[in-house]
Amino acid sequence: MPVTSYHAIEVPWQYFVTLTFGTSFSQSWSPNKQNRLFRFLRNVAAHHRGSSRLSDWRWLVRAEHGEIGGRFHYHALLCDLLAPTIAHCHAMQHLWRDEIGCGWAIVRPYATGPAGVRD
Repeated sequence: MPVTSYHAIEVPWQYFVTLTFGTSFSQSWSPNKQNRLFRFLRNVAAHHRGSSRLSDWRWLVRAEHGEIGGRFHYHALLCDLLAPTIAHCHAMQHLWRDEIGCGWAIVRPYATGPAGVRD
């Protein structure tokens, strides 16, 4: 088991997030996409923790290309935030899509159990 997976299993994750990019973005990684990701994370932190410092809470992000269309996107696990609610999930989706202006976001409470974190 990779070190990241080993440590990630021990964290009480609260949210599982998928962040996509619209058709106006290229299909590969870019500094612009990374900047938008960090803007999203800082905004989430500011809302949930009162501070936008990324070092004050636990998060894990993985970038990948989709299996079908090859489109670049991010997956994230988030922790140390307010208790997960559907309203918080919708607020994060709105933040990514409408305020940061990227694409679709899927945000849901993290599913605990052995299938929660995998390689």
